[in-house]
Amino acid sequence: MTNHDQPAEGQSTEKSAQAAGALTFWQRIRHLIATGFGSPNWFGSVRLWIGVLGAVVAAVVLLWLVDKVVFYYLARSYVGDVANAFEMNPHLANALILLTFVVAIFFARFLWSFSKLKRIVGVSGLAGLLIAHSLALWWATIDKPIDRKGNALKCYVISRDGNVTYGEHPGIDPATGRECRPVTLAMVERLRKYRAGKRPERVVSDNPAFFDVVSGEPIIWYYQPKDRNIEIFDLMGFHPDTGEELLPVTKEVAELWKIQHFEKARRVPKLITHPENYVFFDPRTGEPHAWYWISANGRYEFYDSQGFQPQTGDKLQIVSREIINAWEEQQQTPTTPQKSPNRVQITSDTVFSDPVTGNPRLWYWRKDKGEYDFFDGPGFHPQNGQPLQSFTRDMLIQHQQEIDEKAKRLKAEQDRIEAEQRARQEAENRRQLELPTMALINTYPRIVTFIPRHPRTAVGIFGLFCAPQE
Repeated sequence: MTNHDQPAEGQSTEKSAQAAGALTFWQRIRHLIATGFGSPNWFGSVRLWIGVLGAVVAAVVLLWLVDKVVFYYLARSYVGDVANAFEMNPHLANALILLTFVVAIFFARFLWSFSKLKRIVGVSGLAGLLIAHSLALWWATIDKPIDRKGNALKCYVISRDGNVTYGEHPGIDPATGRECRPVTLAMVERLRKYRAGKRPERVVSDNPAFFDVVSGEPIIWYYQPKDRNIEIFDLMGFHPDTGEELLPVTKEVAELWKIQHFEKARRVPKLITHPENYVFFDPRTGEPHAWYWISANGRYEFYDSQGFQPQTGDKLQIVSREIINAWEEQQQTPTTPQKSPNRVQITSDTVFSDPVTGNPRLWYWRKDKGEYDFFDGPGFHPQNGQPLQSFTRDMLIQHQQEIDEKAKRLKAEQDRIEAEQRARQEAENRRQLELPTMALINTYPRIVTFIPRHPRTAVGIFGLFCAPQE
């Protein structure tokens, strides 16, 4: 071999390598199988390749199943949240779950595509589903302070003009500087009452419920000025005198109020001998400072602290504006009976008010609308023991209106009864007129069968009817 031939051989070897590299994967497999027939390990090589191929197929199938199961449970979870927020029918929710699952699978198969455009479509479709889920939840809960399980979705801030503003995050509200408190199940109805115009009132009960028995949330609000006792209220809002926001009670505040209340209750109540000069309400807070008891004859007794009436043992009640008004009215027109009240029948000559002073001269007990028992003096009803009320001018107007309404109802009932009686009478008259005709109709078959059997008798009877009357 000459040196001139060596490059030719090198070129031939290079071309053979390129040709071998150009063989496809399956051509290499076939080549391996063809050359392995003579090899003693040929069967083991084939079994190895089959095992590898089976493992790959199993892995692909498992990946496919896991992918579908994951997408199904994701669709079920997301659509379940939306269905609960919108309170959907379960059948409609199932339909949306299947629809979401199908759409998610449709876009997910593009994620494994070699095409860049298809991958963009797959990512965009799945992102759109996630965004739509969040937007649907936002729309469903935009005006709901709590979810169906009672969990807080929003917080609230109240204003003095009766508005309730809902926020998304508890804490300090940047607009008002007040605390935005989480909305609880026990607060929903109270917030509605506050928006409707109800305002906090002082709690005068000796044993109020400070916390909700179900959720444990506070249902009493308090205000505590410096060096003074705690005041408790039945609703959120602002103090009627100071304008400061009331705070929900805590366990510590409730215990402190009970201690203060107990110390106040330990005092022996003293009779207020000159109630006309006594200050019944705190001039700054409006809190009542007296308790009262009413005797059997309607006499009022006032005491300076809570407790029990010394002679009867009856529990003293805290005064209110209505009690003071009733007592003042009694002072102007004494209601202590000098004699037993007697029943009075109302006539056209009955005098209801004193012509000089205008004070009422009658007392009444009201059983039902338009039904009154009238008496000539103050006292108590002889049958039920309930106190008699003075028959004022306003009650006279109300009584007259009720009498007029009762008269209208009686007149309408009387007209209805008369109309029914007329209808029955007309029906009876028509029945009487129809009786001869019905009798003839009922006897006609007998007459028809009688004439052929007894013709002579029938002619005689007919002659008697047709004979002229003398």
